[in-house]
Amino acid sequence: MKRRNFLRRAGAGSALLLGGMPALSLSSPARTAVSPAPSEEGAPDVELALYAFPSKQSFLPGSPTRTMTFRAEILKGDPKHLSTLGSCFFGPTLRFRRGERVRIHFHNRLEKPTIIHWHGLHIPEAADGHPRYAIDPGETYVYDFGVDNRAGSYWYHTHPHGRTGEEVNHGLCGLLLITDDEEDALPLPRGPYDLPIVLQDRAFDADNQLILGEFGMGDCMLVNGAFEKRFSVSSRPYRLRLMNLSNDRFFKLGWNDGRPLTVIGSGGGLLERPIEKPFVMLGPAERVDVWADFSADAVGTELEMLSLPFLTGPATTFSNRLWVAHLEGFLELVEQVEAGEELPAWNGFPLFKLGVDREERVDLALPERLCTIPRIPATEAINHDHPKSFRFAVDETEDGLVFGINGRMFEMTATAPDEVVRLNTTEIWELSSPGFHTAHIHGLQFQILERTLVADADEATLRDWETVKEGFIDEGWHDTVAMFPGTRTRVIMRFEDHTGLYLYHCHNLHHEDAGMMRNYRVIA
Repeated sequence: MKRRNFLRRAGAGSALLLGGMPALSLSSPARTAVSPAPSEEGAPDVELALYAFPSKQSFLPGSPTRTMTFRAEILKGDPKHLSTLGSCFFGPTLRFRRGERVRIHFHNRLEKPTIIHWHGLHIPEAADGHPRYAIDPGETYVYDFGVDNRAGSYWYHTHPHGRTGEEVNHGLCGLLLITDDEEDALPLPRGPYDLPIVLQDRAFDADNQLILGEFGMGDCMLVNGAFEKRFSVSSRPYRLRLMNLSNDRFFKLGWNDGRPLTVIGSGGGLLERPIEKPFVMLGPAERVDVWADFSADAVGTELEMLSLPFLTGPATTFSNRLWVAHLEGFLELVEQVEAGEELPAWNGFPLFKLGVDREERVDLALPERLCTIPRIPATEAINHDHPKSFRFAVDETEDGLVFGINGRMFEMTATAPDEVVRLNTTEIWELSSPGFHTAHIHGLQFQILERTLVADADEATLRDWETVKEGFIDEGWHDTVAMFPGTRTRVIMRFEDHTGLYLYHCHNLHHEDAGMMRNYRVIA
């Protein structure tokens, strides 16, 4: 595979970007005048203050690591709306219930402008966290919205243009868990048997400071913000909320003893029925809920969740090992393959351990049916005969590399004609990419109609596809979908309740910050 073709497939790296255009375009985005989000009618059920500020954390012996984090306090409502994941360095977990009205006073105590996006939530434009609303240090932004999402595992993070990757890498993210009556009626593991598990790869320099590799990857695994994470469990069923909050890394999740994963939920909540998978593919910002039953495991059993090998050729280095990817070092691997040399045999890497430490017998069986999800018929879409096509790619032009969608880079408030949609309509979008990207659409949840290979897929693509195709969760609702080279994914969505300007973008944060992000506008 030639260098140019590989770099297109891999999504290229920030070093190439900075070689092709001024770094200023990343560090000094245009800003517009900002005013607090308008309050909606009705007093809030939950009101809290949320502060973003510089902090420090001791990860490794020696110097403490400079981080950024959130701190929250309840102004109105039950203290149970806030919780933490041990001593993790990112923000507190927010817990809301469908139907509640929420007001959040966000205080920026950082050194640069920023704003918060509530990933996966169906909320008004002014509450969604568009970067044009970024507030300066010392300012406050007030969010008012109703919780209108199904029960599920969502999250929040800052979203300034050009710096989202840096801020999330340093800790400016947190979980947002929603409950509702439908989920409460099911016999699911709860309390200490409902485990959020946040996966993040990170890289540190010689002075223990967080850095971003040229491909956005790290050589250390943090799970719930900690190294070498081990969960102590009982011999009974658990709900594992597996959340990939890495900047750019894809995982192929599988148990070390080969037992299947029983998936009960996607990024938009519970599935209709449990699904068994030999492994699960999870791109950046994607989440799955897994039913893990340890009833048949003896006390003393040690299990390990792995990121299994996938892909072929030089690209396998991205999937099969933890490393800080440097462009020149990687291109040496490409040259080795082109010269006919064999690459080392990599076998994936461990993520976290589960130890069965206690015997506990409970009468809790996996439900055969979890909920009812009405499918959106393709014929409902106003463009069902001609879906809109959006290609996420790194293209080489006379002016340098363009990280864009349909060849267009991010513009703060601009939209193209195909990025304008009508309120109360349904559309089909076809998402494609010659590289490894994840597509996130703000402000709504969508359903996946189909995922197919392109007709002219080359041999390398076909080989890669064989290593991942059994691991996708295309059922249920989603706000983010992983795209692999040579595939097309058709999604269908309704534009309901809110007009305004929303984002869609690659959630490989290096790519988003480099310009692979666009607006879509909902008009009445």
